[in-house]
Amino acid sequence: MKFRNGIIIFMSLFITFIVTLGILMQREGSDLVSDDYYAHDRGYQGELKAIQQANHFNNPLKISQTEDSLIFKWKENSTPGRISLYFMRPNNKKFDKSFELNFGNNQQILIPKSLFKFGNYQVDAKYAINGDSCQQHIMLRIK
Repeated sequence: MKFRNGIIIFMSLFITFIVTLGILMQREGSDLVSDDYYAHDRGYQGELKAIQQANHFNNPLKISQTEDSLIFKWKENSTPGRISLYFMRPNNKKFDKSFELNFGNNQQILIPKSLFKFGNYQVDAKYAINGDSCQQHIMLRIK
């Protein structure tokens, strides 16, 4: 009799646990990486060419972190002037950010970390060097 009651209690706790996990997952959402995924896919060939161009220039944009800011630095002789940055937080569009920056003659620009929540971001950087369209995908963990 005691063994049967133990199994019933265990099964009811297990079912409660599974239902709770299901509710929590529905709240969080599990969308595609981007809402316009299929429209994005159509322009993939142009994006692929831009990524190859960035590889040709040895991916000139590097991101590093200090305690309070993100540092976007260019390799020597590759300052593009204008750059478009899109910070995409997987499964949480509320924390996505985009920036249009103009480097001018500067080799680096600082962005304060206070604009971001801690966590992982995929940074898409679009720029042009010598008239060639370039794009880099950089995985970044903001600490």
